[in-house]
Amino acid sequence: MRDINNLQQELAKLSRENLTLREENSRLLKKIEILEKHPTLAKGIAGETLVVKLLGGELTNKNANHDIYLERNGVRIEVKYSNLNLAVDYSTTQRWAWSKIFGESGKKEYDRLILVGDTDPRWRERYLEPESPYVIFDIPLAEAMPLTTLTGRYRSIQLSTNPKKARSAAAPMFSRYQVALAHLAERYAI
Repeated sequence: MRDINNLQQELAKLSRENLTLREENSRLLKKIEILEKHPTLAKGIAGETLVVKLLGGELTNKNANHDIYLERNGVRIEVKYSNLNLAVDYSTTQRWAWSKIFGESGKKEYDRLILVGDTDPRWRERYLEPESPYVIFDIPLAEAMPLTTLTGRYRSIQLSTNPKKARSAAAPMFSRYQVALAHLAERYAI
C-alpha cells in the first residue's frame, strides 16, 4: 500500500511539473515567434546581450535613453547591431548600416556608442580582430555626429565592410574607433 501511495505522489508531482513546463514552453514559443517576425529586434537584442555579457552592467528597459548602464563608473552605453547588407542591389559591395543613432526623437542620452557588425569573411584579415565573428567600434557620443548621414528623418552610420575601400563619412571608424573584444572589456573594467 505504501508503494502505491509513493507512486501516486510521484505521479502527481510529475504531472504538476509537466504542466509547468508546458506553460513555460508556450511562453518561450511566443517570444521566439515575435523575434522571428521582427529580425531587426532580434539582432539588436543579440548586440546588447553580447556587450552586457562582456562589460557587465545592467540592461535598461526598452524605452530608456540608453541600452546599458555601468553602475561602477556611471557610463551609459547605446548599442547598435548590423548584419551585412548589400550597398546596392546589383553590387557585391557590402556595408553595415546602423540606424537611428540618436533615437527616434534624436534625444537619446548616453556616453558611448558601441556598434557591432557581422564580420565580412572577405576582409577578415583587414580587421583588428580577424578571428572574431564581429567587428566592434566604440565611439564617444561627442564624436558620433560627423560619422553619420541623414537617411530620411534619422541620423545613421553606414560603413563599407572593406576597410581599404571605405569612403563614407564613417570611414575613419576603422582607424579611430575599432576595438577588440578584450580591449573593450578592459576599457570599462574600472
